[in-house]
Amino acid sequence: MHNNQPGSSPDIKKLELLAPAKNVEAGMAAISCGADAVYIGAPRFGARQAAGNTVKDIELLCNYAHQYNARVYVAFNTLLFDSEIADAVQLCYDLHAAGIDALIIQDMALMEAVLPPIPIHASTQTDNLTLEKILFLEKSGFSRVILGRELSLAEMIKIKESTHIELEAFIHGALCVSHSGQCYLSHSASGRSANRGACSQPCRLPYTLEDAEGNLIVENKHLLSLKDLNLSAEIPELIKAGITSFKIEGRLKDITYVKNVTAHYRKKIDDAIAYLGGYQKSSSGTTHPNFTPDLEKTFNRGYTDYFFHGRTKDITAFDSPKSTGKQVAHVVDVRNQYFTISALEPIHNNDGLCYFDKAGNLQGIKVNRVEGERVFPLSVPDLEKGQLLYRNHDHEFTQQLESISPIRKIAIEIRLTEEADHYTLQIVDEDGVTASLTIEKQYDEARDSSKARQTINDQLSKFGQTIYQPSCISVELNTVPFIPISKLNEIRRDITDLLTQNRLSHYKENQQIEQIAADNNRHTSEALSSPFPAKQLSFNGNVVNKLAAKFYERHGVDLIEDGFELIDDFTNKQLMTTHHCVKYSLGLCPNKQQSHQAKEFKNPLFLVTSKKRYRLEFDCKNCIMKLIY
Repeated sequence: MHNNQPGSSPDIKKLELLAPAKNVEAGMAAISCGADAVYIGAPRFGARQAAGNTVKDIELLCNYAHQYNARVYVAFNTLLFDSEIADAVQLCYDLHAAGIDALIIQDMALMEAVLPPIPIHASTQTDNLTLEKILFLEKSGFSRVILGRELSLAEMIKIKESTHIELEAFIHGALCVSHSGQCYLSHSASGRSANRGACSQPCRLPYTLEDAEGNLIVENKHLLSLKDLNLSAEIPELIKAGITSFKIEGRLKDITYVKNVTAHYRKKIDDAIAYLGGYQKSSSGTTHPNFTPDLEKTFNRGYTDYFFHGRTKDITAFDSPKSTGKQVAHVVDVRNQYFTISALEPIHNNDGLCYFDKAGNLQGIKVNRVEGERVFPLSVPDLEKGQLLYRNHDHEFTQQLESISPIRKIAIEIRLTEEADHYTLQIVDEDGVTASLTIEKQYDEARDSSKARQTINDQLSKFGQTIYQPSCISVELNTVPFIPISKLNEIRRDITDLLTQNRLSHYKENQQIEQIAADNNRHTSEALSSPFPAKQLSFNGNVVNKLAAKFYERHGVDLIEDGFELIDDFTNKQLMTTHHCVKYSLGLCPNKQQSHQAKEFKNPLFLVTSKKRYRLEFDCKNCIMKLIY
């Protein structure tokens, strides 16, 4: 990791908690809750079209983050058409001028373009699942690789042992069922390309599974919908595996999600740092979130560790792609205007409850008021005794998160000393950055030196709404002057501003060093000529412009097909590649489970909607499922 902090030991490894930012407010909240870095979308060319931000807003976020030595990365990870290249390159220069710390990209055209000196991260959309691919990205001049979510701990360890590049891994949030960058289902169905930031999420729709003769296997279930990732329990193992950046998914999530999840993982990583030793967070300051994080109270479809420990059955959300939340009660009785419950925890007015009806569909309940064990909804639903209720909206918790302002403070030591003809006020912060002011000796000696000394001490300690928190104040004076409180406040404000300027200047100096190193790394002979692992690229190489084609040609690729977005005929095209296997999830895997059920069905199998019938292919040797148009 980067070494932002003066005086840090080179033997201490730095860890980064990376949080999503839908907008500037969410980004600032993430940093206040303990994020070491945030990633945010630019006005264009981000993989979440609905989460774009102006360059001016991104500059504001950079200025806020850099005070804490926290970083701002811009998601620039869509495919670019030829007509967009010039605008995209210009935007890169604008973002560089705004102070961002790295670009996250998918389209290799940007590696071929003339860019400002800025680190480049390989988006998970570049399909980073093999050691060969990651070695290529490292040699090609990328500063960091964002690993595919499907990788197991053992695979991550193997990759780290064979590479030197920074590795970033997702630890929380929604899971794409397809290998990232390899899903064309949305574009084929609606013209909305996931690789262009406009995914319509057809994977969350209900499907029916049939065999070749139309025999029904499963009807109207969300067969491509996965639970959400939660690696809370695996943070120490990820650290020991060599992961240095821990990423929370969610650039479309609201600010309450960002606060809750960021604060949760800040504590998890801090606990791991304290337990393991030899590590520290990559940014500065101590966070006080002023609430107790609870992931069960944040949007989730149920949680899974996915393939972290290998393949398991419990990764799917077949019943609903919506947030179910936490189990909170069982229904005891149902009346005309209310129902009674046996509560596992208190229910509040305006909570949102949900349950699965007889048909297996998720139904919602808006709580109007609660009287003891009686729940009065806006309308009484069709409930049965014993019905399990979930809470997918905790009104009190949400209100708390919306109203609180997490506090993040940088520790400082203050020292006031006396020279022959002046006083010197100096601040040293926790990173070793200093600020000093000279105060002329123009004040009379105080009549009550003890009281005057206490006044000086009190006023110099009042850092209130600033980002600083005094840990030590030393007033070393031979004679104590009487300095008016108004003047002491002015002095404190002046030195605070100076310290912040010095912190930002120091950050900028380190940033420029890293930028130059990253730029040099992209222009070495190895970066310009390292061979790509394959000699041919099919449409799933995602080449939709001439510069990307030039990049791959320079790296030894002989045959390059047009990317999916340039194709008109999708017949027999592979729309999705996924580690998720419906056979395995349904107990029909011939390799791992009893296969007598599987023999009753005629291959191939099909996923069917009202509009389309998709053929499934199974690569059982590599445990991969493919969805064919």
